Order: sequence, then structure tokens, then C-alpha cells
Amino acid sequence: MLFALGPVQALDFNPFKSSLLASGASDSEIYIWDLTNPSNPLTPGSKTLPPDNISCVSWNRQVQHILASASPCGRCVVWDLRKNEPIIKVSDQSATVSKMDPSDIPVHVVVVVHER
Repeated sequence: MLFALGPVQALDFNPFKSSLLASGASDSEIYIWDLTNPSNPLTPGSKTLPPDNISCVSWNRQVQHILASASPCGRCVVWDLRKNEPIIKVSDQSATVSKMDPSDIPVHVVVVVHER
């Protein structure tokens, strides 16, 4: 299987299963790599449109199947990997996302933004 992975801009290991690595790259590419079988990565659902660089990925520290992703254009998505779909989408085109940290609350994430 061939993957069109652009430049990787974000990585985060799953805190519950250390063999799972989330990556974020250009063109809205998000992959979940199982390092015990790296030839077959998973995607959390359809790519966001319009395509953008994924600059942050962060696993939830309370729920092992929740992953958040963000792009510099101010778009943040929280993914439920059991359903392979987004459960929360937030977008603010006047802001640039510079960092994301998981919250102690199951489906919350702290997002650091800068006004453009």
C-alpha cells in the first residue's frame, strides 16, 4: 500500500498504547500508525476540506480512542477513532493555532491561538 504523506509537522504517541503514533502532515493528512505493523496505517475519517497542513495532533489523556488535530488556519477537530469520524469541529479563520494540549476532561482540549 502506498501513502502520499507530505511533510510531517506533528507527532504524538498514544498514552495508553505506546505502539500507536498519530502523525499530522500537509494536505490534511492524519495517520494512526501501529508501530507493530507500520505498513498499514489508519486514518480517522475523511480529510478536512479545504485541505490544510495539520500542525498539531494530541491524544486525549483520559479516553484512549479520542484524538485532536489542528491546523494553522484555526481549524480544530476532535476525532472519535472508534467511529472514524469527528465529534467536535471548531474553526476561527482569524486565529492561528500554535499548540494543543489534552485536557483532564475526556473530550476537551486546550488550544492556544494567536490573532492574525
